[in-house]
Amino acid sequence: MKTQQRTHLSGTLMGLAVAALLSGCATFTNACTDIGWTNRVDVQFTGPAAAIAIIETMEVCGEETCWKAPRPTATPTSPPGAIEAYEFPATAVTDTRWALAIGMDTPESITITARTADGTVLGTTESDVDWTRVGGTAQCGGPHEGGPVELDVAL
Repeated sequence: MKTQQRTHLSGTLMGLAVAALLSGCATFTNACTDIGWTNRVDVQFTGPAAAIAIIETMEVCGEETCWKAPRPTATPTSPPGAIEAYEFPATAVTDTRWALAIGMDTPESITITARTADGTVLGTTESDVDWTRVGGTAQCGGPHEGGPVELDVAL
């Protein structure tokens, strides 16, 4: 009888071990990736075409962080007097609209400044941003898009 009890106990323990392993696997279906994403804010430039044409950098500052983007077709530079910022790429959506990658932040309010190659400010604005998640999940988060935010520039 002892052998039957041991066999039954071994079978029960084996079943519990398998169940524990399988239940552990089930949690992987809800696991979030360690890899992050990049959020994007669109900036619509308004004003004279001549002023828009000489924008060389755009700086976007949130509550705690600033991001800097060179003109999408330009070589990255830091104009004199520019704030220290994380440099992220901008892409040209149109001739008057840029999309700037800003890391994983979604600041409620941003300040945007457009500068020439020598650091001259062509325009600055502060604006609230409405963010929309465009990927990922509610549980794990994911990339967001904000804007467009209008920035009026002048010579």
